[in-house]
Amino acid sequence: ATLQEIREKQVVKHLWKMGQRLIDGLNEICRTYGIEEASAYADPTPSMPRFGWAAVKNNPEEPPMHAYFFSECIRYGLFFSNWHVGFVNYSHKEADIDEALEICDFVMGKIKKKF
Repeated sequence: ATLQEIREKQVVKHLWKMGQRLIDGLNEICRTYGIEEASAYADPTPSMPRFGWAAVKNNPEEPPMHAYFFSECIRYGLFFSNWHVGFVNYSHKEADIDEALEICDFVMGKIKKKF
């Protein structure tokens, strides 16, 4: 019954679409603010997006922008994990992704001024 529901509602297609929307939006925000050291990507699929600063991958000490971004997102109601992939679920709609991106855009503006 679960598999039938997943097929009928095209759940996988929806997950990939929402995840890619989030990834593309985050990367556009980074480009807008000229923050080249941060990026979003599918890990391994768009429904499991990862976002962070390149320096974190090989550095046990987080760059200040990295830690600031995630703490500020939480402050404004958006939980992103700073050490793990995110997960998009079937309940996420375009408006939810847009709201998340608005928070990210606001926080990136703060980062650009602060750092």
